[in-house]
Amino acid sequence: MLAKITIRKLAAGKIRLTLSGAKNNLIGAQEYNSEKEARPVLADIGVPKDVLDFYCSKLLPRLAEMEELAFPEMNIPEHKMHHIGFTLPPLRGNS
Repeated sequence: MLAKITIRKLAAGKIRLTLSGAKNNLIGAQEYNSEKEARPVLADIGVPKDVLDFYCSKLLPRLAEMEELAFPEMNIPEHKMHHIGFTLPPLRGNS
């Protein structure tokens, strides 16, 4: 599934990952106590190591609290979304 991942810096060093599908439909959000906790999750869903290093090491430290970064859209297999705790909303009929 083509999805957009955003990472938001929260208070006290916490991080929120948000996953959105087509037309920015929210799939879900999860909070982590630090960038170090969020990093393996991002790697598990397929964010390339060089992109992850750049975003987490160079860009994330420059963000103010409540600012967010969007990773490039990527194709994330549904089973990987489920593995990290995101569930897809049910499909709606076209009628």
